[in-house]
Amino acid sequence: MELFFLYLLLAVMNGYIGRNRLIGFWGFFFLSLLITPLLILLFLIFSIPRELEKTV
Repeated sequence: MELFFLYLLLAVMNGYIGRNRLIGFWGFFFLSLLITPLLILLFLIFSIPRELEKTV
């Protein structure tokens, strides 16, 4: 049961970090639930925030 809550907490954390990215909070939250939070976290580290995308 503790592992489930840890998995859910990591998914919420990924959603919070990804809130300023292209697909937003809910997109990263559901991707974290479907794939794995650790893989999505690595993707978030290397992705560009939405504000920087407009200027690049």
